[in-house]
Amino acid sequence: MDLDALRTHLNKVARGYGYQLYAACPANLYDVLEDLLLAERRRDPKDTPIADLGIDASFTYASRNVTFYVDPMMTDLWANSIFFFDPSIMFMTYDNDFDPAKATGVYPWEHLPGTNQHVTAIYGDGQLMCVDRRGVSAMHAYEA
Repeated sequence: MDLDALRTHLNKVARGYGYQLYAACPANLYDVLEDLLLAERRRDPKDTPIADLGIDASFTYASRNVTFYVDPMMTDLWANSIFFFDPSIMFMTYDNDFDPAKATGVYPWEHLPGTNQHVTAIYGDGQLMCVDRRGVSAMHAYEA
Protein backbone atom coordinates (compact mmCIF):
# COMPACT_ATOMS: atom_id res chain seq x y z
CA MET A 1 0.00 0.00 0.00
CA ASP A 2 1.39 3.39 -0.91
CA LEU A 3 -0.02 6.89 -0.97
CA ASP A 4 0.13 7.14 -4.77
CA ALA A 5 -2.18 4.13 -5.17
CA LEU A 6 -4.60 5.63 -2.68
CA ARG A 7 -4.57 9.03 -4.41
CA THR A 8 -5.04 7.44 -7.84
CA HIS A 9 -8.08 5.52 -6.61
CA LEU A 10 -9.61 8.47 -4.77
CA ASN A 11 -9.06 10.84 -7.69
CA LYS A 12 -11.37 8.62 -9.71
CA VAL A 13 -14.20 8.55 -7.15
CA ALA A 14 -13.86 11.73 -5.05
CA ARG A 15 -15.05 14.16 -7.70
CA GLY A 16 -18.34 15.34 -9.10
CA TYR A 17 -21.01 15.28 -6.40
CA GLY A 18 -18.43 15.68 -3.63
CA TYR A 19 -18.95 12.57 -1.56
CA GLN A 20 -18.14 12.32 2.14
CA LEU A 21 -16.57 8.89 1.96
CA TYR A 22 -15.93 6.52 4.83
CA ALA A 23 -13.33 3.79 4.39
CA ALA A 24 -13.59 0.51 6.28
CA CYS A 25 -10.07 -0.88 6.69
CA PRO A 26 -8.50 -3.99 8.14
CA ALA A 27 -6.22 -3.21 11.07
CA ASN A 28 -2.94 -3.78 9.21
CA LEU A 29 -3.80 -1.42 6.33
CA TYR A 30 -5.22 1.17 8.74
CA ASP A 31 -1.88 1.27 10.56
CA VAL A 32 0.03 1.81 7.32
CA LEU A 33 -2.35 4.53 6.17
CA GLU A 34 -2.22 6.23 9.55
CA ASP A 35 1.57 6.43 9.29
CA LEU A 36 1.44 7.65 5.68
CA LEU A 37 -1.11 10.34 6.40
CA LEU A 38 0.23 11.38 9.80
CA ALA A 39 0.90 14.92 8.56
CA GLU A 40 -2.79 15.34 7.68
CA ARG A 41 -4.12 13.39 10.63
CA ARG A 42 -7.14 14.86 12.34
CA ARG A 43 -9.36 13.17 14.88
CA ASP A 44 -13.03 13.32 14.08
CA PRO A 45 -15.44 14.97 16.50
CA LYS A 46 -17.62 12.67 18.55
CA ASP A 47 -20.89 13.88 16.94
CA THR A 48 -20.33 12.50 13.45
CA PRO A 49 -22.23 9.65 11.77
CA ILE A 50 -19.20 7.44 12.28
CA ALA A 51 -19.45 8.01 16.05
CA ASP A 52 -23.09 6.89 15.84
CA LEU A 53 -21.81 3.54 14.58
CA GLY A 54 -19.69 3.13 17.72
CA ILE A 55 -16.43 3.94 15.97
CA ASP A 56 -14.25 6.14 18.15
CA ALA A 57 -10.85 5.86 16.44
CA SER A 58 -10.57 7.28 12.96
CA PHE A 59 -8.64 9.84 10.96
CA THR A 60 -9.55 11.98 7.98
CA TYR A 61 -7.59 12.44 4.78
CA ALA A 62 -8.77 16.03 4.44
CA SER A 63 -7.73 16.72 0.84
CA ARG A 64 -9.81 13.77 -0.40
CA ASN A 65 -12.68 14.06 2.12
CA VAL A 66 -12.25 10.45 3.32
CA THR A 67 -12.50 9.17 6.88
CA PHE A 68 -10.62 5.92 7.55
CA TYR A 69 -11.49 3.59 10.42
CA VAL A 70 -10.74 0.03 11.50
CA ASP A 71 -13.49 -2.52 11.02
CA PRO A 72 -12.80 -5.87 12.77
CA MET A 73 -14.78 -7.77 10.12
CA MET A 74 -12.47 -6.32 7.47
CA THR A 75 -9.48 -7.61 9.45
CA ASP A 76 -11.04 -11.09 9.61
CA LEU A 77 -12.54 -11.40 6.13
CA TRP A 78 -10.86 -8.94 3.75
CA ALA A 79 -7.41 -8.29 5.22
CA ASN A 80 -6.04 -6.79 2.00
CA SER A 81 -8.96 -4.58 0.92
CA ILE A 82 -10.42 -1.19 1.73
CA PHE A 83 -14.09 -0.40 1.07
CA PHE A 84 -15.17 3.22 0.51
CA PHE A 85 -18.78 4.37 0.85
CA ASP A 86 -20.89 7.47 1.33
CA PRO A 87 -23.74 6.62 3.74
CA SER A 88 -25.88 9.51 2.45
CA ILE A 89 -26.52 7.65 -0.82
CA MET A 90 -27.26 4.26 0.75
CA PHE A 91 -30.47 3.11 2.39
CA MET A 92 -32.32 -0.05 3.35
CA THR A 93 -35.46 -1.10 1.53
CA TYR A 94 -37.75 -3.91 2.68
CA ASP A 95 -40.29 -6.29 1.27
CA ASN A 96 -43.68 -4.89 2.40
CA ASP A 97 -44.62 -8.21 3.99
CA PHE A 98 -41.46 -8.27 6.12
CA ASP A 99 -40.71 -4.66 7.07
CA PRO A 100 -39.74 -4.15 10.74
CA ALA A 101 -40.47 -0.41 10.42
CA LYS A 102 -44.13 -1.25 9.67
CA ALA A 103 -44.27 -3.99 12.32
CA THR A 104 -44.74 -6.68 9.69
CA GLY A 105 -42.68 -9.79 10.16
CA VAL A 106 -42.97 -9.43 13.96
CA TYR A 107 -43.58 -12.70 15.73
CA PRO A 108 -45.00 -12.42 19.27
CA TRP A 109 -43.86 -14.62 22.14
CA GLU A 110 -43.36 -18.16 20.94
CA HIS A 111 -42.22 -21.24 22.81
CA LEU A 112 -38.92 -22.68 21.59
CA PRO A 113 -39.47 -26.41 21.08
CA GLY A 114 -37.35 -28.61 23.33
CA THR A 115 -36.61 -25.79 25.80
CA ASN A 116 -38.26 -23.91 28.63
CA GLN A 117 -37.73 -20.58 26.84
CA HIS A 118 -39.98 -18.17 25.01
CA VAL A 119 -38.81 -15.63 22.44
CA THR A 120 -40.12 -12.90 20.22
CA ALA A 121 -38.53 -12.20 16.88
CA ILE A 122 -38.51 -9.69 14.08
CA TYR A 123 -37.84 -10.88 10.58
CA GLY A 124 -36.79 -8.33 7.99
CA ASP A 125 -36.37 -9.12 4.32
CA GLY A 126 -34.27 -6.15 3.25
CA GLN A 127 -31.75 -5.04 0.68
CA LEU A 128 -29.12 -2.32 0.97
CA MET A 129 -29.67 0.05 -1.95
CA CYS A 130 -27.22 2.56 -3.41
CA VAL A 131 -28.69 5.38 -5.49
CA ASP A 132 -25.38 6.48 -7.01
CA ARG A 133 -22.71 3.83 -7.57
CA ARG A 134 -20.02 6.49 -7.82
CA GLY A 135 -20.32 6.84 -4.04
CA VAL A 136 -19.01 3.33 -3.36
CA SER A 137 -15.72 1.70 -4.36
CA ALA A 138 -13.02 -0.68 -3.18
CA MET A 139 -9.29 -1.27 -3.37
CA HIS A 140 -8.16 -4.90 -3.25
CA ALA A 141 -4.96 -6.97 -2.93
CA TYR A 142 -2.86 -4.59 -0.86
CA GLU A 143 -0.27 -5.85 1.58
CA ALA A 144 0.67 -3.91 4.69
